[in-house]
Amino acid sequence: MTWKPTIRRTIVDGAVYWQADWPEGGKRHRKTLRDRGELDAFIKTKRDELHAVDELRRVEGKNHAVVRLSHLTPAQRAGTAQAFEIIAAAGGTVAHLVQAATNYVRQHLGHAGAKTVEAVLDDFLEAKERARKRDRTIYGYRKLLTPFAEKFKGRGIHTLTMPEIEGYMREAAPGASSWNHLRVAVIGLVNHATARGWAEHNPALKLDRVTEDRGVPSVFTPADVRNLLDAAADIE
Repeated sequence: MTWKPTIRRTIVDGAVYWQADWPEGGKRHRKTLRDRGELDAFIKTKRDELHAVDELRRVEGKNHAVVRLSHLTPAQRAGTAQAFEIIAAAGGTVAHLVQAATNYVRQHLGHAGAKTVEAVLDDFLEAKERARKRDRTIYGYRKLLTPFAEKFKGRGIHTLTMPEIEGYMREAAPGASSWNHLRVAVIGLVNHATARGWAEHNPALKLDRVTEDRGVPSVFTPADVRNLLDAAADIE
């Protein structure tokens, strides 16, 4: 059930205040703030906390629940408390703790059919061969992506982040042209993984393409053209 406190506007010593009243634990509670926006923010935080507690109780109430607060070991309780302290120090609530745990499981532990970067590379190259891509193209992908797979060896490809990929590329491809070639190869590799359900999204798509400075085009004079044609005529 959604928590719905009673909200009213009141005057205290000639100043406008906003109050929220609600029953909890057999008692009446009240929160009074000068700014309505601050009160709305408090209500949202309180509602999120109560929702998180209700969700935990719902899970515990299932017959197949594997975690109960009363069954936690001292080490598990200490770890839970430490995790909440980290969230709270950054201004978070218990709802944010639940969200953080959910996101971690989805990205690092619970992705169905997860594959390592090197396994995806092997499958990617095999797919290119089956598609009868040119040997030169496959060689280029292998040359660009083998060091990438070595850098992240053992990592599930679904766990890679854009900052990690960008950090590797800054070291491996400092030039504009090499950056752009490696960027295309990495995007292709992770797209291969997402298409097969081994990753949910492609963080490499956020990498910008670098503009290459090709310089000012050269202009041949008539004499230059004549010398070039004469040199070409001498080639057997």
